[in-house]
Amino acid sequence: MASSVATPLERQFGRIAGVNQMTSTSQLGSTSITMQFDLSRNIDAAARDVQADSPCASWAAWQVGRQLSRAA
Repeated sequence: MASSVATPLERQFGRIAGVNQMTSTSQLGSTSITMQFDLSRNIDAAARDVQADSPCASWAAWQVGRQLSRAA
């Protein structure tokens, strides 16, 4: 079940410009995908690309912003 969720999303997100690394973990009822972008990539543009690439990605884009604010 996890691969049926994570694999298509990983394929789709892997086409986003500037993705250096992507990891995913799945547990019963939950899948988490983490993407790392080139430092030269504008993070706002990256978040928009993530949001545009997935029907559930508005939440993912929110997480990107949340993680960035924690790192600052």
